[in-house]
Amino acid sequence: MFDEKLYKESFSALRAPEDTLERVCDKLRRGSHRRVPRTALLAAILVPLFIISAFAIGYNAIHAHKTEKGETMSGSVMQVNIDTGLPESRRVEHSGTGMWFSFDIAGECREVKICPGWLPEDDPQARGYIDGVAQKRIVDGEGDGIAYCIEVYNGGQLRDMKYFLTGECVLVRQDTWNGYDRIEVEAKHSNPPWRDDWTDYHLILFSSEYGYMIHIGGQNDAGADMEAMEEIAENLKVVIGDEQAARPQRGGADICSMDIARG
Repeated sequence: MFDEKLYKESFSALRAPEDTLERVCDKLRRGSHRRVPRTALLAAILVPLFIISAFAIGYNAIHAHKTEKGETMSGSVMQVNIDTGLPESRRVEHSGTGMWFSFDIAGECREVKICPGWLPEDDPQARGYIDGVAQKRIVDGEGDGIAYCIEVYNGGQLRDMKYFLTGECVLVRQDTWNGYDRIEVEAKHSNPPWRDDWTDYHLILFSSEYGYMIHIGGQNDAGADMEAMEEIAENLKVVIGDEQAARPQRGGADICSMDIARG
């Protein structure tokens, strides 16, 4: 049975003009050669409602881009002017990029911190991190290679930015895991003048609900592998604050390295 009152109430939520509602209801009262199933009528109402709700809530997304050999990445970075001693925005062409990421960030962004429950090393520094005070960045501070580097970026840091990885990048996995968009990348670095060849393992988790990104990385010459990065992720505690994230002071910069480093 067609419920005219329910239909009007539902359609009014979409701000349909009153005369449109009257014409639809009048046609339905007179009947038609084709009977519209109740499920189809309900879908016609709910689909627009869902679309409007999605736009009202906001949409967050991460996009991975593979850089072809010989391709450069252009963008602006902040550098200190040697004459004035002041920071200034400078346009650059970066030729060592293997993969980069862009983001769609909608709405307000909240502060996010992390606290690991497991790390691949057992030393005083690692034990101090485990179950300790939540932080925005945690990094292995000993040895030549880096066994773990964990950092979180709130939506304010991601909006209008491109973050890149260097080296010969291979996309190992891209799927969803525990409510995150998950991306796994291996980046091989060959023939550096200061170090033997090594491989970076990158595990990236993006929350489309809250618009933040977690980057977990490690290097093979420090004993790291992708399984260790995944175990860090499985035991990682994420703390989402109530306060709005502070607007980052980045001048005119719109690209930034996400390589594993202590700096």
